Amino acid sequence: AIQADGVKVFVDVEGRGPEHGVGEMVQHSAPRALTREEIPAIVNDYAQAARNAIAAGFDGVELHGANGYLINQFIDSRENQRDDEYGGSLQNRLRFLREVAQAVADAIGKEKLGVRLAPLTTLMG
Repeated sequence: AIQADGVKVFVDVEGRGPEHGVGEMVQHSAPRALTREEIPAIVNDYAQAARNAIAAGFDGVELHGANGYLINQFIDSRENQRDDEYGGSLQNRLRFLREVAQAVADAIGKEKLGVRLAPLTTLMG
């Protein structure tokens, strides 16, 4: 209904971040860093989610790179303890965001892509 009035509607694509649920406690394995081999599939998942959002009628997508979600975990120097091309320097810690943004832009067009960042906050706050 709001699109009929010219309002652009973007969906927030959060990625694989912390999961919270209601109910009994479930035993979880300890968190671990993604392997290099896992990262391309996740980048592709973001692109597919963007295609799905456009197919569902949204005007664009916003990549959630704040509040402890996956992109933020790569960017945050305290959280990201990797010693490969995704860790260490700011340029390396931004690599995952660049790869996701490029894949999404290639999938739906750069004019339909936004990124949410909160550079002056700590993880989850």
